[in-house]
This record gives sequence, structure tokens and C-alpha cells, in this order.
Amino acid sequence: MDVGGKIEPTEETTDVVVARGIAHLIDYFASFIVIFPVLYTYVLAVNPARDSVWITAPIVLSYLAYNTLFEAYWNGQTIGKRVTGIRVVDRDGADPSLKEALIRNVPAGFPIAGTLGIFAALWAMVTTDLRQRNFDIFADTYVVTEGRQGAADRRPDDSDSETYEFRNFGSKN
Repeated sequence: MDVGGKIEPTEETTDVVVARGIAHLIDYFASFIVIFPVLYTYVLAVNPARDSVWITAPIVLSYLAYNTLFEAYWNGQTIGKRVTGIRVVDRDGADPSLKEALIRNVPAGFPIAGTLGIFAALWAMVTTDLRQRNFDIFADTYVVTEGRQGAADRRPDDSDSETYEFRNFGSKN
């Protein structure tokens, strides 16, 4: 279901590199708030051995699930993306499918990449026309701003011959 409407990925609407960074930081903390109680319950219930795999795996899977499920089922947005006014869309500007959201979030499953992963993502965003990370390219997804939706949503000037319908909510006309 596409609640927010379609936003075509263009050079203008995908110019959101800084907002993506801020959204990522917000999501890191928001996901911790969501993941910590689950992990704490898991540790109490399962009492895993001191082997770090049994602690790390649920954290990684929870973070992957956080990003994937929010983007697939919440208008292409995580909490951080909603706060910063950006969202994930597919090639046509619609909300991503579960499969697309999962593919683009695969790097969340590799926290070991750390700084190298951040630099690889930044490099990919800087060198692609529509500022896509590698896994955005694989999933055919884009991160766009909700504030600039392209020419079709702007008020036409005098030289524009097309007719546009403007909704005026609350008007008494």
C-alpha cells in the first residue's frame, strides 16, 4: 500500500546524503531501544553460552528486521527516515516491496564492515547519479526526500500549457 504517494527518483529528489546519515544515526539508537528488550529477554530465557555468536546473531538479525520491516510496511521509512523527511522508493516511486527492502538492507547484516562499509556506501552515493548505495542498485531502490516531488507537483508558471488540479483542503469555494 502506497500511503505517501509516488515520488519519482530524480537527481533533485535523491539529493539526501546528509539526511541519510542523520536518519542512520537516529535508527541506530531507535533500533537499540527496540532490540534491547528483545535481546535481554532472549538472554534471560535462553541463557546462551558465553559464545558471542549467540549474542551477536540476534542483534544483527534484529537490526536487519528493524530496517527491512519498517521500510517495507511503513511508507518506505524507518523512524530515522520519517524524522528526516526521506523515504525509500522503487524505480517507479512507489513504496518498496519486502524483497526490495530486504535486499537493500543486507549490509545491516554485516556490522563487522564498520568504517570500511560506511566509506564504501558514501563512495557509491557520491559516484552514482541518483546517489544509490551498492545494495540500493541491486534492489533497484532509491532514497528520496518527501519535500521535493518534481515538476508535476509544483505550481506551473505562465509558460506551462498543461492543466493541473490543485487540491485546496478546507476551502469554502
